[in-house]
Amino acid sequence: MPDPKRERTSRLIDKRVPIHLLPTEVDLQRVDEMNPCDCPRRYCWHWKTLSLDWDQSVSEGCEAHVSRVNYKGTAIPAMHDTPCKRLDPSNPKDHFEPREPAMLEDGIPDGRWDCDDRKQPGALQESKSPAGP
Repeated sequence: MPDPKRERTSRLIDKRVPIHLLPTEVDLQRVDEMNPCDCPRRYCWHWKTLSLDWDQSVSEGCEAHVSRVNYKGTAIPAMHDTPCKRLDPSNPKDHFEPREPAMLEDGIPDGRWDCDDRKQPGALQESKSPAGP
């Protein structure tokens, strides 16, 4: 039987993804242990790189409320006026935008990062189960 972890890594290498951007098994285990309300880092489009960047704080990596300048020198306005609630819990707005390609490649299921106002994985099944002994 093929090893899905090896297969995933091979697909990424075949796509010429730089090795330093690939999450290791230790990285993926750390991701599995994260709270759904934590900043998902590489799995959000607002994260500044394709890496998990464990050595950086969320405030250093999240660019949802940061203005930038592109390679041509053109100003790019911030996507949001306030920081994400995953960075600043006093803000009610969650700016998480799933980066599906990274989630698919790393085997992260849909709904993994749903927090508070979003459905938690398994919530629908539990609410539809019949009542009774």
